[in-house]
Amino acid sequence: MAEELIGFTIQDAIPGKIKEPVLTLEDARKYQNMDIWKIDWKTGAFKKRRTADGKIRAVSLWATMKEKEPVEWFDFEGVVPPHSEAPDIPGSTKNYPGVFLIVEKGKIEYGFSKPYMLEVFLHGEKLKGRYLFRALGKEELEKGQYIDDDKVFLLDKEDILPPSEAEDKSPSPILFLFIETVDPTPYVLSDAVKKDLLPPYGISALPKEIREKIPKELRYWEEKDRMKALEKRKQILELEILKKSEGKFTLHRRYWLDPAHKTVRYGPSQEVYDLTILDGDNLIHFSIPDKPEPLLGFL
Repeated sequence: MAEELIGFTIQDAIPGKIKEPVLTLEDARKYQNMDIWKIDWKTGAFKKRRTADGKIRAVSLWATMKEKEPVEWFDFEGVVPPHSEAPDIPGSTKNYPGVFLIVEKGKIEYGFSKPYMLEVFLHGEKLKGRYLFRALGKEELEKGQYIDDDKVFLLDKEDILPPSEAEDKSPSPILFLFIETVDPTPYVLSDAVKKDLLPPYGISALPKEIREKIPKELRYWEEKDRMKALEKRKQILELEILKKSEGKFTLHRRYWLDPAHKTVRYGPSQEVYDLTILDGDNLIHFSIPDKPEPLLGFL
């Protein structure tokens, strides 16, 4: 049993939606059931946001690393008095109590880690899949020079949040983004391959579901010779162990029959192909001028 707890504080509330102090568990449950969070807590899906340049992306949440805490706080649910009344008890503010409500629970597996990134695989009741914590410097955030992660092509007819506004500065010198990834492929089998990065000996950086499918002779994390370990990992990619996503697609051809007359729509061509891919709730759209033969390899 661990002696101390580690973790993050994740800011998932939409600013300005909670108008009154939360003083009791009843208050917390009332607000938790409202649609005022950046995560849809009925499904675990991250809501979409519209960036300043008009793009639609899955929202990323600000997070700060917590101080180590006693294990007694792991499953605590209740109210602690204001700091002014009980200065030795953490979890509250100067004038208001701290209200702790458990909204999610499950198991966590750790993936690849770097000084500025931690990959985790969550197996919760609502949060399921691959997530990233990406570290950001305060100066980068203030200048808008934050790390842009996966390119997201997610569209949703509702619950699209407006461009984010500046929030109060955090007392922590390091801020993180908590990111719901689009690609479920573990980092160790994707970007780490391109950069010849390996986790320490004895650590696979893979979730159990994938790790158990790796043949014993290709377990790179059990190989002390770095070059041999890299080669074993390369061979894993050829086995197609990772589950490929399946979806549906449609290909539309839009054209105008009489090029002698001015077309109503502006465009570079009189013929355009529209490729629309539906993968679960994710919608991806491409418009291709001329002919769609180059897409054959993609499909």
